[in-house]
Amino acid sequence: GTIDCWGTPPVVGAPGGVQIVRVDDVAEVAQSAVPFSAIAVGGWHSCGLRADGTIACWGWNFAGQVNAPEGEFVAVTVGGWHSCGLRADRTVECWGWNGSGQVDPPGGRFVAVAAGAVHSCGLRADGTVECWGDKSRGQGDVPDAHLSAVTVGGWHSCGLRADGTVACWGGNDSGQADPPAGRFSAVAAGGWHSCGLRTDGTVVCWGSNRDGQADAPAGRFSAVTAGAWHSCGLRADGGIVCWGSENYGPSRSHGGQFTAVAAGEASSCGLRPEGTVECWGRPPSPQARQAPDAVRFVR
Repeated sequence: GTIDCWGTPPVVGAPGGVQIVRVDDVAEVAQSAVPFSAIAVGGWHSCGLRADGTIACWGWNFAGQVNAPEGEFVAVTVGGWHSCGLRADRTVECWGWNGSGQVDPPGGRFVAVAAGAVHSCGLRADGTVECWGDKSRGQGDVPDAHLSAVTVGGWHSCGLRADGTVACWGGNDSGQADPPAGRFSAVAAGGWHSCGLRTDGTVVCWGSNRDGQADAPAGRFSAVTAGAWHSCGLRADGGIVCWGSENYGPSRSHGGQFTAVAAGEASSCGLRPEGTVECWGRPPSPQARQAPDAVRFVR
């Protein structure tokens, strides 16, 4: 076998089969083997929450959106050109492009955070939601309601009320902020559309349907996600099906077992039970930060 050593290298060269490596390299290799527990996909970058609470991001980094801070997190969300994480102490930290203040979260503790194109929102323990960043299209006009979940899309946001109904606010040029009646267990805001998971496991979408992103297939699902021009759902049997734009190859079924799915602008990713990530669509360009070893792009 071969031998890897670290520390101060010898004055005289090591024999064949012995390689001297930097401690940083050893730590990086060890970190790349840590499985993921959650994933988030945005405009042209993605982030994953590892089982040890650290965050790894990949993709375009022109604004620092993949430069995840160190430390322990319990959740991560990705927007257009920025990202946010919920720390273990329940404070929010964001990084990346800050042209509208979307990476300047308010102080205090939150239980959830969501990032959109140019704004972000956080859910506090008392059920109130606070948004920051661009508010030019009413993104800060949060309804006076007790919410149990929040999701942020292009220029609109949606929340799940305690009674299971959905409330949306912000941009509504395509009807993306006009949710249907009924009870839901989850809601996802996309670019110009939104989707909701009803309590019976079916999915309904509303808003722009230019590319079929609002034509949810029949069947029962356990989760739904909305990207810029496409949507994906996690079926009850663990498989993934996507619908909408074919520009980056996202609208097809993916077999095998998944535990989560996230849709972005140019790609989508699914989380496998063992903590690996499988993505499809457009992979990072050679100029972008490449995905860690636990992430695999498929055609």
